[in-house]
Amino acid sequence: MLNKLAPERWVDFTWSVFRVSRIDYPIHDRVLSIQRQPLDRFYDPTLLSRLQDLELRYEGEDTFAMVDLFTRLRQAIWAELETGGSIDSFRRNLQRAQLQKLIGLVLRPARGTPEDARTLARADLQTIAGQIETRLEGSGLDAYSRAHLEETKARIEAALEAGLERNL
Repeated sequence: MLNKLAPERWVDFTWSVFRVSRIDYPIHDRVLSIQRQPLDRFYDPTLLSRLQDLELRYEGEDTFAMVDLFTRLRQAIWAELETGGSIDSFRRNLQRAQLQKLIGLVLRPARGTPEDARTLARADLQTIAGQIETRLEGSGLDAYSRAHLEETKARIEAALEAGLERNL
């Protein structure tokens, strides 16, 4: 089926075959673009501000708070750190995309981002780094998963150090 999604290789009147960068269908790129859309929405400054306001508006009631968003996203996206399974290529891409969002919130928050979102992102990065460290001590990781987790841990450490230097 993926071969059927590829562009035609026949030359047409517009010479469109020469404007195509890849002949095969870029499945990982397409899936990643679909995965990024909800992440962009979840970490949008307006949504985060509204979640923060909901806590105040409905104080004492069971509301979905900003901390719930961060916690549930982390648990869902990084589930392999708890289950112990290998991480497939689609999940690695999703994890990298979320990691970029969290690092962006810590180092370069968009205008209007609540300060609580920044601190929750920092806490998420620390939690993920701790879980990665525990997972790397164990066994059963394939080469891709191990390399991905080591690189992720290094990125988190660099981001946290940069964030501390910037905040001083």
